[in-house]
Amino acid sequence: MTGSIHVLGPQDSDSNLTHAVNMFCPQGDIAVISAGWRYDECELQDLQRKLERRIRHIPLYEWFDALGSLEPELSGLHRIRQRRILDYKKVYRINLDAAQNSWKAIHKLYRSNPSTYARDEREACKHVQSVDRTCLKRLRQIKHEFDSILSPWLHDSAMPLHEQIIDILDRCSGLIITGGHVAILRNRLAFFGLGELLPNFIMEGKHIFAWSAGAMCLTDQIVLFHDNPPWGEGRTEILDTGMGLLPKTVLLPNATNRLDLHDSNRVERFAKRFYPSISICLEGGSHLIFTEQGVYDRSAKRSAFQLSVEGTKLALESV
Repeated sequence: MTGSIHVLGPQDSDSNLTHAVNMFCPQGDIAVISAGWRYDECELQDLQRKLERRIRHIPLYEWFDALGSLEPELSGLHRIRQRRILDYKKVYRINLDAAQNSWKAIHKLYRSNPSTYARDEREACKHVQSVDRTCLKRLRQIKHEFDSILSPWLHDSAMPLHEQIIDILDRCSGLIITGGHVAILRNRLAFFGLGELLPNFIMEGKHIFAWSAGAMCLTDQIVLFHDNPPWGEGRTEILDTGMGLLPKTVLLPNATNRLDLHDSNRVERFAKRFYPSISICLEGGSHLIFTEQGVYDRSAKRSAFQLSVEGTKLALESV
């Protein structure tokens, strides 16, 4: 028997976490990973009050910081690798911006005369997709250059923590992965070997409940997006691979505020860029259930929808 993955919308003002957990995981302890909250990682009183059951916290952020003093070589190599990744990302963004600007200009020609420019528009889209694929390839190469930390959870100082995670997950019937800082959450999950543990957790018939950054980390590639951020020019870019539990799925929490969904040209290019992955927008009230039988939508009305390659928003049940 396999369990299920529950992808929820943002939990700020329209929280449906408690209902989802009580409905689909009514018994047993609940594990919580909240590393995306960083310094507020241990602030679980509100969550405890709402769930009214035993919570077993897995403090990945705190543990990672503690390992820095226990094994400075391990944490030092990790920092050097992250700097190498950040350095490469500068090149990725230069290539991406050039490819995106070219595609945008060609797409405008295509919209004015589809029969003439259809092939050119397809090629421009493929070029952007190629830049994204190259990014993921380079990230893999950089990680393999640091082969001694490919599996950091197997190091002597990290192994007891990894075993503690296994013990907590064994004792729980459900796992909550909160939102927060997606890059930090993703890196902590990967560092402690959750990419290997979470599939087994689901295969044992248990349930994962995740929202925002937590949900994004369950996909096979994490996409950062914001059309008009307050800090400067907007860009949609690849962050890294995720845990891979939700393949061919791009999750876009709070997309209504972050994407210009009224611009059909931008919606079309977004959906085409990540096709055949499905680009799913998640607003407050969203609740998607992923099982081995398929995806089930239990969301509030119009809170979860797909971006189509025609530049429209589709209800998930019509896909």
